[in-house]
Amino acid sequence: MALTRMRPRLTVVRWLLVVIALAITAHADTVVIDEGFEELNLGKHLELAYDPSGEATIDDVLAGKLQFTPSTKDVPNFGYRKGAEWARVEMRDSRAGSGPLRVENGYGQSDRLDVFDVQAGALVRHSSAGDHVPIARWDHVSRTPSYDLAPARSRLVHFRLEGAASHQFPLTLATAGRSERRLLADAIAQALFYGALLI
Repeated sequence: MALTRMRPRLTVVRWLLVVIALAITAHADTVVIDEGFEELNLGKHLELAYDPSGEATIDDVLAGKLQFTPSTKDVPNFGYRKGAEWARVEMRDSRAGSGPLRVENGYGQSDRLDVFDVQAGALVRHSSAGDHVPIARWDHVSRTPSYDLAPARSRLVHFRLEGAASHQFPLTLATAGRSERRLLADAIAQALFYGALLI
């Protein structure tokens, strides 16, 4: 009788262990950039981690000191909290003449967003932008920060967000051409708006 009662409990425990193991090993899909690529929302391709102390460095992250989990949202949003948010996305570029790419941050009020371009396990480029970063250090002067990624077949891009503003990752990957067209359209719209105000 006691053995019969234990069997359903053991089955439940086994299923829980399987679910936990899958959650630990789960990872987001790799972004594959092929011919004809123009733009992609990175939200559901990100893996996320939280550093409450805000002291973890890119070396700590590459050494596996933070645990990442796949994002389930188009725009991961954590509200206002202390510490730092980390995100990462794996990219593979299969284009024949792989031109430069840009990551655009759609939230203009970010205090600081650092982008680390990691290729073959080594950091090849670090960029910063945001309200607390002098605009002369931004990759591009625009309403919202954007970051250049040099051509590469494979990379793992890491993002670190900190500050007193809302912590969110409205990140878009686009070709440099697509990004330039958007910046131009934005500048024209602003010129028309302020021109109409002057008139």
